[in-house]
Amino acid sequence: MRLDGKQAVQLLVNQSNRIEAFEVVSQLQTGEADENLRKYLHLYLHGLFEKDPNAGKEYHGLQV
Repeated sequence: MRLDGKQAVQLLVNQSNRIEAFEVVSQLQTGEADENLRKYLHLYLHGLFEKDPNAGKEYHGLQV
C-alpha cells in the first residue's frame, strides 16, 4: 500500500483534537535515521503550529 505522506500529515494535523501531538511525534521519532520520517515530522510540526501556535509547543525545538 502506498500512502501520500503530505496528505497523511495533513490528516494528522486536522485531527489534532483526537490524536495527541506526543503520539505522532513519538512515532515519527522512532525512525529517526529515516530521512522521510524527519521530513514528515517537520511538516507535521509546521502544520500544527500554523493551526495553533501553542499546540505542540514543547516540540518546536525539533524543527531546527
